[in-house]
Amino acid sequence: MSFDDFVRAWCRDPRPDFADVGSQGKFLRPRQGAGADRLFRYEAIGTFVQFLEDRLGCEITLPRLNVSPEGTTELTAATEALLRATAVEDFGLYATLTG
Repeated sequence: MSFDDFVRAWCRDPRPDFADVGSQGKFLRPRQGAGADRLFRYEAIGTFVQFLEDRLGCEITLPRLNVSPEGTTELTAATEALLRATAVEDFGLYATLTG
């Protein structure tokens, strides 16, 4: 299955079991007034490490574990448009994160 096919399946309602991986926007939505107070972009992991080092007063070295195999993650323009329309909350959350 291509990544494009997987994303199209994720955008369906209801989602097929294999694509039912949830939503970051829903997972991180505050509940009963409480929620995460800091989020870090994965591609800016150095910012997260620096934050921890400053807080904990020690050097942190993160090993690379549970790394996905190389693969193509290209989307057609139509699939990207569908994803952006389906995952508005997720893209909005991502836009609020600093690098």
